[in-house]
Amino acid sequence: MILSTKHKSKSALKPEHQAEPSIDHGRHFFTYDAGCASALMTVGYLLIYVDREEGKRIRFVFTNEGGIAETAVNYLSRQLTLDACTFFTAIKALEKRIADG
Repeated sequence: MILSTKHKSKSALKPEHQAEPSIDHGRHFFTYDAGCASALMTVGYLLIYVDREEGKRIRFVFTNEGGIAETAVNYLSRQLTLDACTFFTAIKALEKRIADG
């Protein structure tokens, strides 16, 4: 078996005591789109983890609650209506979580 570290996140390379939670697709929903993540936060979905992968790519991990995938699709297809002020606040909160690492 050949293992490649090309797609491993930095968190996957941390020592055992600092390991980040693993992604369970049954319990977690994730997106790489910061706007979508902010929209999900605005609607009230719980962001549980921010994973900075090697390079610039960042994965935003949410609890996989009912309707989250549909909400993400609605955002990406420009069919989701959000309060502008609340959305802006979510963007700022997300930026802070990214900066805090």
